[in-house]
Amino acid sequence: MDAVNDLNDQLPMRARRAARQVVERRYRSWSLAHVLWLGLALPTLVLAQGDGNVHTGGYLGVLYGHNAVGGEFDDTVVLRGANEVIDVPRMNAGGGAGLLWGIRTSGGGGFEIGWHRSRHRTTSVLLGDSRATLSFLDFDGKWGLYREGPVRAWLLFGFGFPKLVVERSRITGAGRSDASYSGYSLNLGAGVAYYPLPRLGLTFDLLWRRTEFTSVQGEAIDEGLKGPGRALRFATTWAY
Repeated sequence: MDAVNDLNDQLPMRARRAARQVVERRYRSWSLAHVLWLGLALPTLVLAQGDGNVHTGGYLGVLYGHNAVGGEFDDTVVLRGANEVIDVPRMNAGGGAGLLWGIRTSGGGGFEIGWHRSRHRTTSVLLGDSRATLSFLDFDGKWGLYREGPVRAWLLFGFGFPKLVVERSRITGAGRSDASYSGYSLNLGAGVAYYPLPRLGLTFDLLWRRTEFTSVQGEAIDEGLKGPGRALRFATTWAY
C-alpha cells in the first residue's frame, strides 16, 4: 500500500511530463511498414501467373500483420483502484503472425475468422520501457468490389475481441505485475487478392479498428479506454 500511495503522490507532476508526446515516431514507424509491405507484395502480384479461375468455398491461411495503436495509449492515463495503480503506456507499432479460416464466394466476397497476435514496445514516464502483447479474434464479412481473372478486391466490415497484456505496468503493495485488458473492436477495411493458382491466394489488406477496452484485471473501466488502431496485413491462403 505504501508503494501505491507514494506513486499516487507523484502522479500530477509526472502526468504533465507524460503529456509531451512523440507522435511523429509512431507515424514514421507506420510509414516504414507501408513501404516494406508494398515492396514485398507488389512484385509478387506482378510476377505471379494465374489462370483466372478462383476456387470458391472454404480456405485456411496464415498472415503477418503490423499493428499501430493510438488513442488513450499515449502515456497520459493512469487507472487507480482501491489497492492498485495501473499505468497506461504509449505503445509503439509492432508486428506478429496469425491464422485465418474463411469461406469465399464466387462474387469475390465471403466471411472470415482470424486470430492475430503482435508484440509491441511500450514507453512510460512513470515506469520506464516495457513490452506488450496484443491479440485479436476477428469476425469479418467481405463484400466483393472487383473480380477480373485471378484478381479480387473487397470491402471488409466486422467486429473483434482484443486482449492486451502490458508487462509490469500494474503496481500493488506486493510490487509490479502484468496488466491484462479486454474489450471489443469494430472493423472496417479494404483489400485485394491475387490467385497464382486456383486454390492459392495472396492477399493484402488495410484494416481500421475502433477499439475500446472495457475491463482490466477483470474489473470494469469507467467510460472505457479508447485504443483505435490500424493493421496492415499480408496473408497466404489455401482453399480446400
